[in-house]
Amino acid sequence: MHLVVFGDRGIGKTSLLHVLAILAKDARYLVRYASCSESSTFDSLFRAVARDVPLLYHAGYDPSSLEVERDRSLGDILGEDPVTPASLSEELVKLTGTKLLIILDEFDRSPEQGFRDKVAELIKSLSDRSARVQLVIGGVALNLSELVAHVPSIRRNVLGIAVAGMAPDELGQIIAKGETIGNFSFENATRDLLIEMSNGSPYLANLLGQYSARTALENDRRVISSQDLRVAVELVLDDMHSRLSPTAQAQLNCLEAKIKPTSLFAAGRFAQKNFGLLPEDMVKEIIATLGADSRQWQGTDGQFLFCDDSIPQILALKYWPDTGMAPSDVTTAAQD
Repeated sequence: MHLVVFGDRGIGKTSLLHVLAILAKDARYLVRYASCSESSTFDSLFRAVARDVPLLYHAGYDPSSLEVERDRSLGDILGEDPVTPASLSEELVKLTGTKLLIILDEFDRSPEQGFRDKVAELIKSLSDRSARVQLVIGGVALNLSELVAHVPSIRRNVLGIAVAGMAPDELGQIIAKGETIGNFSFENATRDLLIEMSNGSPYLANLLGQYSARTALENDRRVISSQDLRVAVELVLDDMHSRLSPTAQAQLNCLEAKIKPTSLFAAGRFAQKNFGLLPEDMVKEIIATLGADSRQWQGTDGQFLFCDDSIPQILALKYWPDTGMAPSDVTTAAQD
């Protein structure tokens, strides 16, 4: 059985995969972790994985053979032709004396459908031949079908685990651990606000918590106040802005110029927990307000598409009514 871990960005999938890798190593698995990218190809990625698998575990080589004594790897016997699911599985089924766990993170970043098709073919081949190899795939997706829908026959060989956003008490545990390790504490109201602003994201909770703590410690204080959190929000926003592409920045500028702050805040908060997607009423409001400008950001289904995953986070943080940074109409609307 192979595993697919899916969910929204920033909710802890990669951390979960690292924990899984540690547990697998403790169980004497041979673990190989690879992060997919826009330039990933099946050949390059799995050659890199194969180079980390010693020939010691290959049934075709005696432990006392020259190749094993010279620390040769599975990558050394794959040949010069491009690696295919068939050629790779032919060697992987010969592994003995160990179990191999291959973790493919950021699977959604692989741009070529051909890459995903080949990974699916590999999963099917390994499953059909009962190989001592398991794949764990992690990626951003609404559901399991988004990652493996193209080869329905492998669904019976794949277990899907949806990773949801964290509950407030779980985020509170993250903050509490930070307080213990760093020997500092948050004011109760500040802690509650940080948790609410994180909107279920452990990534945001960690980031805001670290910047808040750093601000307080730089001023020789061990108790973190709401002012420290305000500074943290500004630092996080600066960091997010600096990472936006020109295209994403242009979209953000257009939204801020034409959409009222209360709507920006609401859209950001909703999209944060819904894979960047918006409900129909928000989409209609944004498209009607932007007019012709919205056409370049509409999907084939009419959905409004953010150019960068950070934009909803920027909108939710920048126009948050309780930070003291938001325009007055946001604060007034929140109070109403």
